[in-house]
Amino acid sequence: MICRKPVGSSEGERKLKMNTEVKGRLLGGVILVIGAVLILAGIYGVWSLNTISAVGYLLLGLCVLANGWERMMPVKYSPIFLDPGEPDVQSAIARARSELDRFRDGVKYSQKEASARFCLPTADGHNEHIWGAVHKIAGNSALVSVPIEPGKPPSLADPRSEISLDELEDWMLVDSYGQTEGGYTLVAMARKYLRYKGYIPRGLRLQLAKFVDVDINAL
Repeated sequence: MICRKPVGSSEGERKLKMNTEVKGRLLGGVILVIGAVLILAGIYGVWSLNTISAVGYLLLGLCVLANGWERMMPVKYSPIFLDPGEPDVQSAIARARSELDRFRDGVKYSQKEASARFCLPTADGHNEHIWGAVHKIAGNSALVSVPIEPGKPPSLADPRSEISLDELEDWMLVDSYGQTEGGYTLVAMARKYLRYKGYIPRGLRLQLAKFVDVDINAL
């Protein structure tokens, strides 16, 4: 998906776009209230010894509460396509590559979870810019696992690939507390969200808040 900047975008339009997530969270709040009412109805059913209706209301109320909470406090977001030719992306890739020694040392000497972003040809002849888990680095190459979505046939060339570190576009090192080093292309994604949608999704903000190399307030 390629997002294009609207022609004549004004500050008012940006604020209107920023309300997209706010509206979803408000809807989640309404759904939470409905779920709470259903839970109360279930509790009343227990008190009035109407067991069947009580169980039904309680189960439905719990499902509605879960749905409302997911909408009100979203942790997932839809990634925006990042063109490697975009200035922010180029800067992110350049910084990641300039700090490869730091990533190499992290993979070799620390217990941190390592991942890398790279371009991989697919079986149908296209290129995918994806993140994969890094298992080891030997010389100027990294052995990575390519993620494949459950329930879908593998479209990528090989679930495990050896890539040259010269082709690496980004990297991350994550400790047991979630503190993250690297991840500069995600910062570029956050900036692109701001440019085209007027806000950074809550899920991405939460992710960036654990980045030790990024000040999210400076975006």
